[in-house]
Amino acid sequence: MEYVVAILQILIPAGIVFLTAWLLLKRMLDHFRDQVLNDLKAEARKVTIPVRLQAYERMVLLLERINPENLIMRIHRKESSAQSFQLELIAAVRSEFEHNLSQQVYISSTGWEMVKNAKEEILKLINTSMGQLKDGDDSKDLSRVIFEQIMVSKQGPTNEATEYLKQEIRKLF
Repeated sequence: MEYVVAILQILIPAGIVFLTAWLLLKRMLDHFRDQVLNDLKAEARKVTIPVRLQAYERMVLLLERINPENLIMRIHRKESSAQSFQLELIAAVRSEFEHNLSQQVYISSTGWEMVKNAKEEILKLINTSMGQLKDGDDSKDLSRVIFEQIMVSKQGPTNEATEYLKQEIRKLF
């Protein structure tokens, strides 16, 4: 019995010292790990924020380039038929969009959906405007109908998406 008491007198203080040392060491290692993770995140932000900003810039540029008013001014040829002009406009919108597909990785899902919806609205605008024309109408007639449709809606199809992306950019800072 004396041996048990003697062993307990040694083991209990040793256990308390071991437990205290283990808790202190664990706390110190956790703190060190958290500090290293925070440093890594800060370094990653130094790299990712400029890339994300560039992606938002490219998305706003995409929206400006596929904005019907800018698109028509850039592509319009006086001597083309309305149908060939429609096909050129649609091809330009799709080409611009496909050129920027990879940027969806760097912007929010909602932002990307807004960009996709704006593209679809523009394609719909072009197609519905074409549906209002008669056979033999030229590119000027299609342009006029598209501009009239935009004026009726009072807000271009890209404006909402552009504003949303600008708000997201502001949240980065």
